[in-house]
Amino acid sequence: MTTFATRLRTLRLAGGWTQQMLADRVGVRQATVSLWEKGENEPQMRPLVKLAEALHVGLDFLTGRV
Repeated sequence: MTTFATRLRTLRLAGGWTQQMLADRVGVRQATVSLWEKGENEPQMRPLVKLAEALHVGLDFLTGRV
C-alpha cells in the first residue's frame, strides 16, 4: 500500500521539483514538505489542494483514495 508520504515524494521527484520548489508553490516551508514526505505530518485541506494542483493530480489520487 502506498502512503501519502511516498506518493507525494514520488510525484515531486517525477516532476523534477525540489522540496523547496514545491514548498514555495504551496506556500509552506521546506521543512514542512520534508515532514510530509517522512510521514511525520500530513497537510491540512488548503495546502493539500495546492499540492494536488501543483502536482497536476486529483485529491483522490494524492490521498490514496483511488
